[in-house]
Amino acid sequence: MDKNTLWYSLNRVRGLLDQQTILDLTIYALFLRKSEIDGLNARKEQYSLSWLSVGYGDPISVAELTNYMRDIETEYGVQDGIVSESFYNIALRITDSSKVKDIFRAVNNIDLSSDKILMAVYDEIIDQYVLSTGYSIAQHGSGRMIAKLEGALLNAEHGTEIYDGFCGFGISASEAGDETNSYYIRDIVRDVLAKAIITMIIHDRKNLQAFCGDSNMYNERKYRYAICEPPFGIRKDNEYIDRIRAYHDIVCNNSVDVEMIIGSLEEDGRAVILVPAGMLFSGGKMTDFRSYIVGRRGENDNYVEAVVSLPSGVIPGSGVSTALLVIDKGRKSDKIVMVNSESFWEGKKGRELTLSDDKIIELKDIVLSGKAVEAVSAVVTVDEIAEKDMNMTPQIYVNPYKIEEAKVTDLKELYAKEKSLMQKLSEVNSALTTIREIN
Repeated sequence: MDKNTLWYSLNRVRGLLDQQTILDLTIYALFLRKSEIDGLNARKEQYSLSWLSVGYGDPISVAELTNYMRDIETEYGVQDGIVSESFYNIALRITDSSKVKDIFRAVNNIDLSSDKILMAVYDEIIDQYVLSTGYSIAQHGSGRMIAKLEGALLNAEHGTEIYDGFCGFGISASEAGDETNSYYIRDIVRDVLAKAIITMIIHDRKNLQAFCGDSNMYNERKYRYAICEPPFGIRKDNEYIDRIRAYHDIVCNNSVDVEMIIGSLEEDGRAVILVPAGMLFSGGKMTDFRSYIVGRRGENDNYVEAVVSLPSGVIPGSGVSTALLVIDKGRKSDKIVMVNSESFWEGKKGRELTLSDDKIIELKDIVLSGKAVEAVSAVVTVDEIAEKDMNMTPQIYVNPYKIEEAKVTDLKELYAKEKSLMQKLSEVNSALTTIREIN
């Protein structure tokens, strides 16, 4: 069976189960299939997908499969039963076990003989899950294209620790490094974190620790690298901010997520953070935040290596304009690379935009080498940014309008020309009035 046949098999169940439940079960079925490919010690033949295709519900109960799934995730090093408990909550809602067996059978029959095929199928399922269930950037992630670019700009060294404090479905974290890195992921929603864990395992990011909770309340550990997509548009009340301020200095309430990620870095730590475009130019306290990260408040050196603006509509299902902040706490420079990446993306706005691997490499080279490229990037100083009221929007620095190229004309000449034109206009109006009266 190929991928198209899998989708056909899943669509046959639609109407009997809602789309989200179908995709949920498919994700957990792929997790079980991954355990079979990896040949875990905890794996038992009576819980293989081939057996579940005929025996789920009777004689294999939901509780038995949940316990088996917990043994699997424990061998993968995942504690607290996050994956198995999430599956249990979903399975309990389903009264017709035959439909679950149909999904297990469909996944069992597809050719998943290698990890690469399994990853490709899984990625299609999780991408469809994001689109079809109405999740947005304000909730659980931006999409795979941005995640690939984030990972490239992070440029994490092999064997190092990578932190994602708002991991969502784990797409960004899975693109942040390779199988040699250690990953620490956190999300406040347990069912979402379960999918992030499966995403990491499917992508062989198995040196993994997962935590359920609010990242802003856990900042004891420091990390060499962080990749993050903090949720947009979620208002934090004063009580929440006060709880954080009791332990940490916060410059601006609206930038608390980003500040806490920067605070989680080691002294030479590096991060790539997705932010709304408004964070780059909004006034008030947000100006103080930007002053803080570039060292204008006298409290630290310039942390910002680059700002990469993304085209509006790049996030599926959202028109929010965004940018990537590339943070390097160990750098000693007052230079910042401003990059407008809009010309690198393919496709129409309002639909899914794509970024080729070659374009990702090109953008990575511009940022890491600090390169100025006509109509794409500019290298500016912190003082230049300060002159523009701390506006960090790349577009105003990339090929800005140059006043010295404009032809300055004597104002007296302009006034005289205006007076002459107004006189001619008056004469034309008078002539038209005469013609109308005659007719």
